[in-house]
Amino acid sequence: MTWNKRNASSVLPPEKVYDIALRLLGMRDYSESELSSKLIAKGAQENDVAQTVERLKDLGYLDENRLVTATIRHYQQYQYGGRLYVRQKLRQKGVKEEHIAAALEQYYDRQTEREVLACAVAKEQSKLSADLSREQYTKEIQRIARRLARRGFPVNEIFHLLQNDFQD
Repeated sequence: MTWNKRNASSVLPPEKVYDIALRLLGMRDYSESELSSKLIAKGAQENDVAQTVERLKDLGYLDENRLVTATIRHYQQYQYGGRLYVRQKLRQKGVKEEHIAAALEQYYDRQTEREVLACAVAKEQSKLSADLSREQYTKEIQRIARRLARRGFPVNEIFHLLQNDFQD
């Protein structure tokens, strides 16, 4: 038996639920859904979790809009994800669809997505070796295009940016 496993029958007191929630939020932002799931997994009762979540929201410690904005900016600046990819990541975090739609409309318009895609393409192309044959180079560009498509960028935008590389 490991030392950090809780007995399944143990129930956390409400003040302990709040303390755990604060500790979790001190490490990173959570959606209401994520935080609730974590607290229940640690042995909290649902009514205690609901009260804790409401208290944290009232105090401004739990803010889905802040989480959504931070996530969007992260994928714009560091991990280069398209709108579809960011939407999926936010859904996985349990963020409500209305928060996602409003934030994407505000912070991730089509022009911004094109700029992020251009940065991603430039970063990927900078990794290519200068001594590749034309055939190897074409294969690498196609691999980059597939990777960017998996990152949620529109395929037509990817090929528009890479069109000169696909011409013989």
